[in-house]
Amino acid sequence: MSFLLNHNYRFYINELLKGNDPITNLRIGKGITSIDPDNNEESDETYYYDGGGAAERDITGYMLSYAFEGHRNYGDPAQDKLMALATKTGPDRKLYFVVEEPDGTVIEGPATVSDIVKPGGDANAKGEISFTISFDGTPEITDPPENNDYPALNTPINLAATSGTITATEIGVTWDFTPPTGTTKAVEFDVFVNGEFETTVTVNSAVVTDLTASTEYTITVQAKYADNPIVKSLVSDPLKATTIA
Repeated sequence: MSFLLNHNYRFYINELLKGNDPITNLRIGKGITSIDPDNNEESDETYYYDGGGAAERDITGYMLSYAFEGHRNYGDPAQDKLMALATKTGPDRKLYFVVEEPDGTVIEGPATVSDIVKPGGDANAKGEISFTISFDGTPEITDPPENNDYPALNTPINLAATSGTITATEIGVTWDFTPPTGTTKAVEFDVFVNGEFETTVTVNSAVVTDLTASTEYTITVQAKYADNPIVKSLVSDPLKATTIA
């Protein structure tokens, strides 16, 4: 049995309430450091004469929620959308929420954003934010697909810094990838910087941003199926690149 790391979770919001539409979904991930799910269960305890003094508990309700904490990243579409809701109420706090678990299970449905805390903290620290997204009612749950239909993915190779794209704060990177024989399933690529998840892209290139000048970074890439992210390739050989002064 293998352990599925938390960074393999994917969270999306859809401000247009169109459902799980990859075109309009905004991914929550940039700047997020911690996520705490909570079932928020309501229960009822009843003591019966034949219970010997012990109660029976019945779960009478629940509300599945996810509390997010992290650092404010201006320009990230999901964060910008969520932070803008701090002064909104009622229907304006509603959106469509999608959770993709590491094993491929998808949980989705209408939801409400609450407990929004805008950036704060020490003067020389990253601005700390938090918010909670709670499903309204019972979300729709889709079981993961069978992995037998997903051939093993080849490892991305030949990582290279893109000519002319290295600046003081950014590094562009490209790679080669050969899809498995006999499948047309969509493949995505997770990009990691110094071992930490950075972003997911659908093409063989990415631009890593918010870097520090004159600093060496190690970049790796891992392929996965878009509709079954539990099936992944091996992580690529690392690319080392240094930002300019």
